[in-house]
Amino acid sequence: MTYTVVEAELRDPEESGYIIGRGEVGQVVDDVPDQLRQQDLDGEHYLIGDASAAYGKQVLTRRVRNAFDRPGGPGAVVVGDPTNAIMAALPDEMDGLLGSMVTSGLESKLADRRSFKAGMASHSERGTLLDPAELQTRIEAVVAVAQAHEAARPEAPAA
Repeated sequence: MTYTVVEAELRDPEESGYIIGRGEVGQVVDDVPDQLRQQDLDGEHYLIGDASAAYGKQVLTRRVRNAFDRPGGPGAVVVGDPTNAIMAALPDEMDGLLGSMVTSGLESKLADRRSFKAGMASHSERGTLLDPAELQTRIEAVVAVAQAHEAARPEAPAA
């Protein structure tokens, strides 16, 4: 299978990553229930992963919003590697044989989509993207998210 991948290197690796996007959950996590760690940021944009909604709102700058909202926008950008955060968020009720099968299948699908990298912000899309304007839109979105991520301040741990 062929994918078009756009990546921007992060200053610091993000081991417990997240997905930020617009609209409905994209194909990266299409088998994850919408309610699973999905946080609504402003009614149109969402975040999935260990990052808080407050942090997501810091990342969702005007530049990031504009990049997502443009025609041909990416739909979602992955920051770091959210696989462990998504897997850890699966409900405890998923124990037993059926739960194990769902968990294994989801883990396999996440691994098959692409190899997430802790040191990258990225967007991947099935197929070869040949339209220069669409490719430029995706590049701008990934760079905007990477820069907003690096400028955002993590919340202080609770005392």
